[in-house]
Amino acid sequence: HDRRAVIEDVMKAINYVHTSGNMHKEVVKDPPTYMMPSPHLRETLTRFRDVGKKLFLCSNSNYEYVSGGLRFLIGDDWQEFFDVVIVSAGKPGFYTSDRPFRQVAQSTGKIQWTEVTKLEKGKVYSHGSLDGLTKLTGWMGPRVLYIGDQIWADLVGARRNQGWRTGAVIRELDHELLVQQ
Repeated sequence: HDRRAVIEDVMKAINYVHTSGNMHKEVVKDPPTYMMPSPHLRETLTRFRDVGKKLFLCSNSNYEYVSGGLRFLIGDDWQEFFDVVIVSAGKPGFYTSDRPFRQVAQSTGKIQWTEVTKLEKGKVYSHGSLDGLTKLTGWMGPRVLYIGDQIWADLVGARRNQGWRTGAVIRELDHELLVQQ
């Protein structure tokens, strides 16, 4: 067999399960099989919120997946921890595009046509851009700490384009840290 053909087929399959939504639907049906809760996540978010930090969530995943996962990880009140929730962000293009934000109907997961002129707590938005987020919230520069799990898709654009401080959550380093210790 040609190794290049195998790589091409695997990449095509991975892309398909992500873009079709099939993977997300299966994960949300049975979160304990696919997600590992952090016992300190809710407590950490509560502490940030209690000292007045503004928190936002910006995910490339769709609303149903984000909501289903966070209900499992944090609880049914997960949205109360975030001042802004953005789904289907399209990172890394989110950092350089000028796409408008669109509101998501939480009852159906469908994107609405209404123009978004402000980002409100308790609502969910899709698409958008980093420039739009900065203009609508005033969050800019090194006072923003953005934490992600993919260096190129999450962190580089935020650092380069807005000067945000960034932090990476890289689970694969757990083993390396244990070995070092």
